[in-house]
Amino acid sequence: MATQGWVLILYHTFLHLVCLTIAQPELLGYTCADTGNYTRDSAYSSNLDDVIYSLSINTTNFSSVSAGSDPDSVNGIALCRGDINQDVCRRCVDDSTRRLRQLCTDQKEAIGWYDDCMVRYSDRSIYQSLETSPYSYLVSDHTAPDVGTFNKALGTLLGSLRYEAAQGGSALKFASGNVSAPKNVTIYALVQCTPDLTAQQCDNCLKGTSWCCDGYTGARYQNPSCNIGYALTQFYNVSPAAAPPAAARQALPPPGTIHLHPCRDDLRNIWPLGDEDFCKRESDDYRKLHQVKVSSIDLLQMYQLCQAKVQFKRKVLEIGSDHTDCSNVQKLSNLPPIDAATIQEPKEHATTYKLKLSKLVK
Repeated sequence: MATQGWVLILYHTFLHLVCLTIAQPELLGYTCADTGNYTRDSAYSSNLDDVIYSLSINTTNFSSVSAGSDPDSVNGIALCRGDINQDVCRRCVDDSTRRLRQLCTDQKEAIGWYDDCMVRYSDRSIYQSLETSPYSYLVSDHTAPDVGTFNKALGTLLGSLRYEAAQGGSALKFASGNVSAPKNVTIYALVQCTPDLTAQQCDNCLKGTSWCCDGYTGARYQNPSCNIGYALTQFYNVSPAAAPPAAARQALPPPGTIHLHPCRDDLRNIWPLGDEDFCKRESDDYRKLHQVKVSSIDLLQMYQLCQAKVQFKRKVLEIGSDHTDCSNVQKLSNLPPIDAATIQEPKEHATTYKLKLSKLVK
């Protein structure tokens, strides 16, 4: 009887750990940039600790933090999806900063993309900078039955949302919506830019995503400055933060259709996900590609109890030519779990901080 009791306790403990692991933010892609390294006991390492700590406890939808001075200065940015609440945002950023530090152990520059947030840090200035490389995207396993009409409807929707997001203020540049497509299909989409960008920078960034998703019924694309996502089911919350008043908006041309480019068969290089070299551009004509098809969890009952999300085929690329190979598929091994996040009260608005001597100065 005692043995059965211990078995039951161990079973529930194991189930709890599995649920915690599944509940942690899902890593969609990351880059450890090959732009320089640091040592553990250096001034850069200490400044990075300060930046990561500040991002993890002070983030709202968007925050920017700096620590130290050249040549050991560190700049960090955290961006949460515009439709999620502050508790989800805080947990995602807290988990993501520590996960990224584990994956990129001594690189000075790194970025990680998750479903709910993006975290990046660097030894160079990244605030108010439009950057479209490196990038990560994932697509569904299914293509639309009528690719031409589907792409037309999707392009019109993304064009309208792009215009709306670019008109957002300094706290939020985000838009979501839906459109009807043939075959009684409704397409749901969201777009977002880091709010430190100008309206024109945001518009340009989102325009540059048009090649990624030709014919797929669902996709998610992310780069350092903007991201898009769409699916045939509503995957976002319907009440993002209010848009700024009309007087605060910057002039842009009227919205147009985003024309989606087909995926072609011109593969340049295959790299393992997370390899620090994959993000290094060789030339403007080269794009490095990695594709991963994620396998389902074997413990189906635990998977259902924990309500884990269905995962898509993953692709991680860098900026380059229009030619992309969509055939090579490999498997991604599971990443190690990290500790649960410490709960902290969020602030109400996006904030930029500067760290001096390990003290937070607003």
